[in-house]
Amino acid sequence: MTQAPSVLVDVGGTNTRVAFAKDGQVDAQSVLRFKNADYSHLYAILDTIIDQKVSGICVDIAGPVSNGTGRLTNVDWLISEDQLCERYGATKSLLINDLQAQAYGLNQLDPTAIHHIHGPVSDDLETRLVINIGTGFNASPIYKVGARYFVPENEAGHAALAPCEDVDLGFLIGKDGDGTFRSVEHCLSGDGLWQCVQHFAPTYAGPRQEIFPTFADTNDAGLRMALTAFAKVMGSVAGDLSLTHLPHGGVFFVGGVATGIAPFLNDLGFEAAFKNKGRFGAFMDGFGVYACADDLATLKGCAVALMQ
Repeated sequence: MTQAPSVLVDVGGTNTRVAFAKDGQVDAQSVLRFKNADYSHLYAILDTIIDQKVSGICVDIAGPVSNGTGRLTNVDWLISEDQLCERYGATKSLLINDLQAQAYGLNQLDPTAIHHIHGPVSDDLETRLVINIGTGFNASPIYKVGARYFVPENEAGHAALAPCEDVDLGFLIGKDGDGTFRSVEHCLSGDGLWQCVQHFAPTYAGPRQEIFPTFADTNDAGLRMALTAFAKVMGSVAGDLSLTHLPHGGVFFVGGVATGIAPFLNDLGFEAAFKNKGRFGAFMDGFGVYACADDLATLKGCAVALMQ
């Protein structure tokens, strides 16, 4: 008897992607994309797609999940595992954070989409660390427990940023004048990158989305100063998180900002900032660092999470 397919759903702040999977493998040809603003709820999207029996549904969302329920911040969608099962007749459902989906998908990444940045290259499946730098920031370890994987929920982007050596404190300290350091997300998210460019390269007149291509083409001195500061903060934060979680299986950057700057990191001081941990500097050489740009990573992660 042929098993019914499962449904995988990646809900971002602006768009939603839906795909089908069998035996834990994503059918890349089945991926459909929808603009959230065009629909009153996620269920309005799924109602147009699910017209057959499904074995399970896994939804990842760009927001916190608690007790099988999550609410998006950009649109007023409340999603629950119980409603997914009841509405679509699935025998099992799972609601997870989008970073958890990225982590669960690490074993199925397209090798051509992985860019090595620092440290040893290893297939070791010990603890790994996923760091997302895109519209927002978050980070989470992934632990191998027997034949299964466990990815805890995290909101690491809202931790306060520690000072970074050789980086102007005017960029690191909040603009409200109280002298406190900005959060990690405020410095390293998409808007944080733009603020970094404005601070260090005020004459840059190009669009936000062209920062990395412009730097690649021109090696503009102002952009180099801005991206050097950004890379050092990125390295320092990644180093702190690595010491916290000891990801001997590797550190994996995901997200548009991280993958955009990845080709330049070794030239911008990332490695020195990553290793700048006092007597543990040499210890940092044991962590491999990569950037991953597999567009199907979250959907692949949903498939893995649902299977186990």
